Amino acid sequence: GGAARGDRRSERFSATAEVLWHIRQHTKLIAWLNPVPSERWQGSTAQFIAHLVPMYPLDPHGLNQAIAQIR
Repeated sequence: GGAARGDRRSERFSATAEVLWHIRQHTKLIAWLNPVPSERWQGSTAQFIAHLVPMYPLDPHGLNQAIAQIR
């Protein structure tokens, strides 16, 4: 499963949203590094998760953006 394979199961999204909610109870400094290229996020769970938490591609530029986000 997973977004890389086009899996948009609502239970996966709900579980992820719940985990993110719990993390946010402890810190606002959060960024998601996604190994799937950003051009493939459209129509996947990543598209919806990106509305909950800043999401960046897992590449050198995305890593720099994530670091800047949590500083």
